[in-house]
Amino acid sequence: MSVSRRQFLVAGAAFAAGCATSSHAKAESEAMEIPASENVNPFAASLYGELRTKAGNAFLSPSSIHTALAMTAAGAKGATLKQMATLLHLPAKPGKEFASKDVELAIANALWAQNGYPWSKEYMATVTKTFHAAIHDTDYSKPEAARSTINRWVETRTKDKIKDLLPKDSITAATRLVLTNAIYFKGDWLTAFDKKRTQDAPFTALDGVKKNVPLMHRSGTIDFVQNEQFQAIRLPYKGKEISMIAVMPTDPAKFTDLDKSLSVETLAKWTGGLKPTSDLSLWLPRFKIETEYNLNDPLKKLGMTDAFATRADFTGMVSTPSERLYISLVIHKAYVDVNEEGTEAAAATGVVMARKSAVAKPKIFRADRPFLFALRHEPTGTILFLGRYTNP
Repeated sequence: MSVSRRQFLVAGAAFAAGCATSSHAKAESEAMEIPASENVNPFAASLYGELRTKAGNAFLSPSSIHTALAMTAAGAKGATLKQMATLLHLPAKPGKEFASKDVELAIANALWAQNGYPWSKEYMATVTKTFHAAIHDTDYSKPEAARSTINRWVETRTKDKIKDLLPKDSITAATRLVLTNAIYFKGDWLTAFDKKRTQDAPFTALDGVKKNVPLMHRSGTIDFVQNEQFQAIRLPYKGKEISMIAVMPTDPAKFTDLDKSLSVETLAKWTGGLKPTSDLSLWLPRFKIETEYNLNDPLKKLGMTDAFATRADFTGMVSTPSERLYISLVIHKAYVDVNEEGTEAAAATGVVMARKSAVAKPKIFRADRPFLFALRHEPTGTILFLGRYTNP
């Protein structure tokens, strides 16, 4: 794939998102754009393919990670830009504005830039106008103070669900820029579960061990599909713009195969046949997942190697070509709480840049065994959050 930096800057408008205000940036409109599924979903499948090898539950926001890296790519050139554009599926397609009053969805971007550094005015204008990012002047000669300030911003934008995004020693005196994206979602189910019907029942974990979990239950007309390979449901939140998709293999022994097969194509296959099904009995665990990922190695394995090396070319960020930057850390944290009323989910991504120095019966969906799930923006199909629940 070939993309010029100018093409990237023009196309990047599809990634506009809500902005946090600061003394160095104007307050932005509350309207947000959901990044296009053509950009986010292929990246989501590729990254999940790397992260799924880690045992246990998984949960992340592909949209958050994609946006943080896209802001970074806006300052890349040469082979560095080519690798990032290939992985992120740039140039960007047009996004879709999100302004629902039925659920809470907040997205914020910010750049934490070293005071007095020779930043490119063109780059700063791009991230401010295209990504609606707030620019915060920062003094990295006091690393811990800078880290604390950035972490507090993330906590505030995620309603205190994501704490300490940047770990100790991740910021040093050599740090010149940190790019952050925070996303927060809270929505009530269109049809809630009755708490009185929630009962503890065995959940068979991926290792075969059974553990009791609170299984929520309701029945009625629910979007559902089932065949010899898989079962899937779609549960909309109020407003119907965002839904949870849950998928299980029809044969419980084949979850690992299903997990490995996740792609844009299989996701379309799993959801393409969903249709309202009357008298469906649904059981879904009440659960919480918190995750943390260092994305350096997974991104390198996916071909984004130059950005982390001293040969990185981010000269589009600076006005002095002799100043060379590279990515020292890409960190991501995510949180989800699924209960009878609805779902609360949050995630944040930080990019730190340093200077170089058995078959189920029909019409039943009983998630008492491992399953994949995603929160999807229905008008665009964009995956906002993606995960699996394998072990209580």
